Amino acid sequence: MATISGDIGFMPVGDLVIWIANRALNCTMTVRRRGAEAKLVVRDGQLWQAASSDPREYLGQHLINFGYISEDQLQRAFDTQQETHVPLGRVLVMVEAVTQEQLDRVLVFKTRESLLEAMGWGEGTFKATDDVPGTRELDVIQPVDLFEAHSEALARMQMWQEIRRVFPSDATRVEVTIDPARLAGFDKKLVTLMLAGRSIGEASLELRSMDFQTYARLYDLYNRGAVRPRLAGEAPPPRAPPSAPPPQAPAATPFRADMPRTATPRSTLPTPPPGLPPPPPVRAEVPREAPGVQVPAEAQDPAAALRLALAGRNWSEALLMSQRILERDPLDAEGIAGYRIAEAQLKKSVPEDEAIDMRRVPKLGMRREQIALAHLTSKERYVLSRVDGRRSLQQIAAVSPIQKAELVRIVNAFVSRGVLKLDL
Repeated sequence: MATISGDIGFMPVGDLVIWIANRALNCTMTVRRRGAEAKLVVRDGQLWQAASSDPREYLGQHLINFGYISEDQLQRAFDTQQETHVPLGRVLVMVEAVTQEQLDRVLVFKTRESLLEAMGWGEGTFKATDDVPGTRELDVIQPVDLFEAHSEALARMQMWQEIRRVFPSDATRVEVTIDPARLAGFDKKLVTLMLAGRSIGEASLELRSMDFQTYARLYDLYNRGAVRPRLAGEAPPPRAPPSAPPPQAPAATPFRADMPRTATPRSTLPTPPPGLPPPPPVRAEVPREAPGVQVPAEAQDPAAALRLALAGRNWSEALLMSQRILERDPLDAEGIAGYRIAEAQLKKSVPEDEAIDMRRVPKLGMRREQIALAHLTSKERYVLSRVDGRRSLQQIAAVSPIQKAELVRIVNAFVSRGVLKLDL
């Protein structure tokens, strides 16, 4: 079996994609980063299948994001799938929750997004082999052109640089200056969540949207004067000048194979004159806790807690602390290094989902008003929002946009700190 592998930091995924496209190869690409894995099946230089371990890229999550089904419908379809072993998409069509046309559109969109997401990773590893599945049952109705996807990925990278100058991290919250009733679709849902005090990371989880979709829509709303970020002691960067339209980001509408490609967006933020240093990085405002709420030491200083966890070889705690650091600064070197070390060590240990009974029902161990919510990550807050004293861990995990192992780590940490308790 022919194989090529390497480090993304040395050879970006986009370079590998172009190399494969130029040779019209048949291969299976596997890309890994921070616990996430994408598997991409290419035939004759075109992408036909994509699978990801990131739950936000699961078919059911995309269907919720597009507004085709509800979380309850996904839960019922998942239960049916567990009993019948029929693929989820087929179950949803059989019960008429979605049409075959809707399913096909979302599958094409899902496949394309999995590739674009992987091409945007700046770290991780890749492997490509000439071992291609013989069955075409999981193929999309229209393959993804690798050359077009590569051009779009380059455009996204440029947009990300501009977006991060305005919205630095998932911990960022925004002020809304527009009535949500004036908006529609995804933008209306997004702004409503921002008004409710959600961070960008929380909103993405609630909407089941990929990071680029959420950030690009916020960036467009920012340039229209509808929202502004809450930053730590700094004024936000200037909006795009009126003469220059903001980059057009994809909205939450189904992808069509015949949809025309947009040109690579040009930079709309002012650039410093030659010879001047780049502007300092912006930081998200640290939200305040409600009066009387005690902030645990590990939340006040996650960097110190990370070092302590690594020294004590408490890999689960180290992984959670590194995620808290990266929530506020995705480029923090200590957070990235801590994540890599903890992740590698956890892979050598017994899978954590074997150490917990997923049939158990999580319940709050203290009043919600006592929990230091503002210092938790978006994923930790999402897990707490799903705790209602009725649903089991298995039911929560089935429809969650968070990986099962990660959800288990969060629950175990909450239990050890007395935030949650587990009942049978």
